[in-house]
Amino acid sequence: MEEGRNIPLIIMLSAGTVISIACIVYKFSLLHTLSFVLATLIVFYIIGLIIKRIIVSINKDAEERAKLLIKEEEEAKQKELAESKEVSAQETTVPDGEQQENLTMN
Repeated sequence: MEEGRNIPLIIMLSAGTVISIACIVYKFSLLHTLSFVLATLIVFYIIGLIIKRIIVSINKDAEERAKLLIKEEEEAKQKELAESKEVSAQETTVPDGEQQENLTMN
């Protein structure tokens, strides 16, 4: 199912409803009302398509950025884990005398 599929329809029908009510209130003839409604529906359908494209594009960019951010966070965690393993491995290989000297110096 396509994202934002109903956006152009909602915009077009909302505008058509408004123009239909306006034509009834101002008592336009049936021919003028139909031509106004048809023109309004076409124009606002095109506007709805443009808005849909913009929204879908923004959503796609946000999803890509979120995936990239998650990937960077995972890489940072893996790097941090590797560094902590490396440090713990170095601590186990240091002779006892050097550890005591290091502790007394601090």
